[in-house]
Amino acid sequence: MWKKQNNVTINNNKLVEMFLEVINRRELTLNTSTVSMMTEYQKLYQTYFHQAVDINEIIRDINDQIKKVFNNYYLETELKYLKNFLGSYLMWRLLKQKLSALRLKIKKNIK
Repeated sequence: MWKKQNNVTINNNKLVEMFLEVINRRELTLNTSTVSMMTEYQKLYQTYFHQAVDINEIIRDINDQIKKVFNNYYLETELKYLKNFLGSYLMWRLLKQKLSALRLKIKKNIK
């Protein structure tokens, strides 16, 4: 289907493709950032608390939190294209909070 807006002809399928391409790029960026934060979390925990941390356990905990969010708010909604992006964003956001809390805990212990 074609639409004409402001003297520009737009193909709806092309818009969807462009939108999905942007979403996929954003998801890739979030995933890369998430991996970096996981590595930093492990290194900080090992360095300052002299204990190995199982990052898989932390990720499972975050995944459980994400599942609760999806189940509570999106149980009846089809997310199709956005589900992976939202999941990646929530993983990134929650891991960022955990990393910030760890940094704060380390600062308090150093003082």
